Amino acid sequence: ENLERLQNMSHAEKVQARDQLLARLDPTVVSFLRSRRDAATKPGCSLEDGARTKVGPRPEDAAPVSPKKPHDSLGSTSEEKPTEKRLSLDESELPIRPSEAAQRWLHMDQVEEEKLEWMTMLPPAKEPDSKDPVVGRFDFEGNLVSPSAEIPTHHGLHHHGDSPQAAGYSTAEILQFLRSSVRSQRLLALQLLERMLTKHWEGRYAGLLAETDLADHLLGSGLAPLLRSALDDRSTLDAALVALRALVVSRPQEEVLKRAFLWCLGHRSPFLQPVKRVEGTNELTDLELSQADIVKALLRMDLLTRLSYVLRKCCPGANAVASTLLILARMARHSLQSATKILDHPGLMELVFEQFLPQHWGSPAVVSGKMAQAYGSPMWSALELVRSLAAAGRSLADTLLQRYPLEESLSAYLALDPSASRLPGSDCLCLALEAVRTWRVLLAYELAGGLCLALFPVVARRLQLCSCFELDGEAFDLEYGAC
Repeated sequence: ENLERLQNMSHAEKVQARDQLLARLDPTVVSFLRSRRDAATKPGCSLEDGARTKVGPRPEDAAPVSPKKPHDSLGSTSEEKPTEKRLSLDESELPIRPSEAAQRWLHMDQVEEEKLEWMTMLPPAKEPDSKDPVVGRFDFEGNLVSPSAEIPTHHGLHHHGDSPQAAGYSTAEILQFLRSSVRSQRLLALQLLERMLTKHWEGRYAGLLAETDLADHLLGSGLAPLLRSALDDRSTLDAALVALRALVVSRPQEEVLKRAFLWCLGHRSPFLQPVKRVEGTNELTDLELSQADIVKALLRMDLLTRLSYVLRKCCPGANAVASTLLILARMARHSLQSATKILDHPGLMELVFEQFLPQHWGSPAVVSGKMAQAYGSPMWSALELVRSLAAAGRSLADTLLQRYPLEESLSAYLALDPSASRLPGSDCLCLALEAVRTWRVLLAYELAGGLCLALFPVVARRLQLCSCFELDGEAFDLEYGAC
């Protein structure tokens, strides 16, 4: 109808209608439309050329090649413009042919070849690069994926990175996810790193990676600064704390120390430092220092200040709080200097005793048999931190007794009745066992002896109970009695 009306109008009527329309429009809108028209009518910028894009290169689109003279070959290389990369797609591998899509749906005449390439069949798998120090790829559970394994694509382990045909994620791809601006990708990277590092300390990858240690490789790739930066992101804070604990704390090593605690003089645990001492740390970058000594690197990155702020202001979940306390305990076992820095950090230990070593507490929120909220409830990991500080030296143990209500808390935990504790069973048993260990460390320094008189009825009942234990009894009973 509009076209018919325009055909019936004279030239003067068209000019008059145009002037009336321009008078009613905003001048800025008119100038914008005219600028678009001018840009579209420039040579080589025709809109119709882009609308006729087809899959694959067309012979008629190629520019005619003119013969060059010998003396023009040298100077022509700097003036040539790089040609665009054209993809050759097999339309039979696509769910629908682009030509059919253009006829059925609006604006589907422009073919985006880079996106369509991800919908085609996977290219054949490449052989792993022997120069890559870590040739392994990992699934979502942190398990190594065999290069020869045939894994369906719907498992979500393909179509990523530079090798879309390879199943699993390489360490480089995981660290790239950790740098991503997308929260879900950062969370995926942190969860993968936690599972991978846990399996690494358990020895699951022994002999399976190509002449390298996974933790050393990740630290050399910049994992420590990345995790420190992740602690500043509230959206990934809990996952970052758990991943950092997996990097710093070796569970098998902790179990060995707890077993050795039962020996004669086992409470005198050695400091856990690298075999090769680091000198001149001021000249090293954070990345270099993290490869040589992870605890010193974290201390230089102001980790204590950040962890203290997180516990005081952010109030993370129980798992993240436990991870934070275990990180601090591992740092306290590094050296006397590290333990002193933790003990003297402003407000840190006050918060630990106030929130995680209370003498009286209510019923915490429990989900699936585990504590969901740690604040206001006793945490065995907090008591392990206190024991690690006390084991670093008698002066630190004496400071703990003078500054904080350590004896009162120990008295409550040593006399704890599991049936009336209102804590999950496993947490209650670990708390009672950790209280006995901490008391043993203090008694070795001839400190906290007054608890023997205050808790004499409790101690007498426990000794009588321990005398009835059989050697083939429960492991916890034997460990509790040996302490």
